Amino acid sequence: MQLAQVKKAYSLAEINFKAGAITNLDLLDAGNSVSDSQLILIKARIDLSVCNYRFQAAVGRKLY
Repeated sequence: MQLAQVKKAYSLAEINFKAGAITNLDLLDAGNSVSDSQLILIKARIDLSVCNYRFQAAVGRKLY
């Protein structure tokens, strides 16, 4: 959900930049926010996978 909101904000920032309402630095900040949000999502997915494997090991299931 956060990623979708950040992408929408970036789209609005692009429109504002083309209209001259914001600077290129503001547009770059919006782009950085998109990248940060994508990175957070990837990290959360990795953490979920690691926790799932740890749980499987803790309950005695084979991981191979």
